[in-house]
Amino acid sequence: MRTTEAHDPVPRAIVLYAALGLADFGFTLAALSAGGTELNPLLAWALSVGLFEYLKLALTLLVCAAMLFLWPRSVFARRVTIYANLLMMALVAYHVSLWARAMHETPPCEKASRGARPP
Repeated sequence: MRTTEAHDPVPRAIVLYAALGLADFGFTLAALSAGGTELNPLLAWALSVGLFEYLKLALTLLVCAAMLFLWPRSVFARRVTIYANLLMMALVAYHVSLWARAMHETPPCEKASRGARPP
């Protein structure tokens, strides 16, 4: 890390976390619209009561606000931010792998038409 990064107005690590959070949000919405399920129990509950989008974005913004507050005050907070980014990168990579696998599968309607006999 650069020595001046602790004093940047908005450190790049926090911007990266926000971008990864938005990517996770987008991939999660795409997975849900394709019939997937939310694995996080808190967000699954929020989905069942219609608050998913608000809670997901609010949690990401809350974490970013906490990071902005703690970043210049604590080396520990900067390290935690780096590990949080690594975890979010792994989560987004997981979403991308699911999406890529889904894009290469044959749609159910094509499978049915291949197995159907001509009249």
